[in-house]
Amino acid sequence: MTDANVILRYLLADHPEFSPQAAEFFEQVRRGEATAFIPEGVLVECVYVLMKFCCP
Repeated sequence: MTDANVILRYLLADHPEFSPQAAEFFEQVRRGEATAFIPEGVLVECVYVLMKFCCP
């Protein structure tokens, strides 16, 4: 199960350590080397955070 923090670090690229790790994880998913399950609640949390971050 993929956590909202992983998605947000990937999208925002705002953390010197965790953002590259998140990018590598999603690259592994893209290559079929890993799978990501993203529950509906995690997507809702991401939208909420991004709306507050991008549109205060």
